[in-house]
Amino acid sequence: MCDLEFIEKYTNKGKTAAILDGYAYIRDIDLADNKVRMKCIHYSACKSNIWARDGKALTLQSGKVFGHEHTHEIESENIEACKRVQVFKAQVKEQPYANLNQLVTSARSCEAVVASAMPGTEQMKKTGWRVKRKVSYTLT
Repeated sequence: MCDLEFIEKYTNKGKTAAILDGYAYIRDIDLADNKVRMKCIHYSACKSNIWARDGKALTLQSGKVFGHEHTHEIESENIEACKRVQVFKAQVKEQPYANLNQLVTSARSCEAVVASAMPGTEQMKKTGWRVKRKVSYTLT
């Protein structure tokens, strides 16, 4: 079995994605014995899926992951960009009085390919302000 990495709010609708070998999957169907079928996030064009149990992808005896193959390229840039945005939001929650411009700059200081997959600087600032407002409401 292969361990899955999970990224919260990966999709526009806020769904959590499971990451395996550079591909992202979302929960599709719950099956018996705590098994879950997860489909590729590009399911309209790519019919790939995996089967998982307890945060691990099920594999065949040959070591191959149980499921179907992808019809598109690995999207490691998008995955890394989502991870960086998630870390940015966590930093804003932990440090609500920190300089937002510095947090945005540090989150976006990465390879150009990853930075282009991230939201723009202004959008990240808006996200940071939203997170700060939520934190300030819970502090009072």
